[in-house]
Amino acid sequence: MKRLLKTGILVFLSFVISSCANRGIGPQGGPVDSIPPVLIQSYPVDGTLNFHDKHIELQFDEYIQLTNPSENVLFSPPQQRAPEIKAIGKKIRIDLVEPLQDSTTYTIDFGSAIVDNNEKNAIEDFSLSFSTGDRIDSLEIYGQI
Repeated sequence: MKRLLKTGILVFLSFVISSCANRGIGPQGGPVDSIPPVLIQSYPVDGTLNFHDKHIELQFDEYIQLTNPSENVLFSPPQQRAPEIKAIGKKIRIDLVEPLQDSTTYTIDFGSAIVDNNEKNAIEDFSLSFSTGDRIDSLEIYGQI
């Protein structure tokens, strides 16, 4: 009886050890991420009027990166000293180095500089506009000749 019990335990242990932690097959993952990051909130909100702060912040639904912000992000109208643009986790923070002009509409065009952290899916043609005055300038001229 003892011999049969020892044999049973030995067979059981050898089965457990041989099927444990198969090194050949790791986690298989899931489907490939093909969706670019989505803006959750921004400060200021797109189209904000009477904005006079020195900080702009954009929050996304996933971790992001900026690809060459000094080349790909356009601040209009341009400033003498370029703003500091940083991607931190799920946020982009822009610190304005010089003060904003009064009654001026500003546009920050990110193009396709904002990408997700893993698959590098870019948000295409993303921009943010705000004004330091009472209205957003449409940059259109109407008239008759």
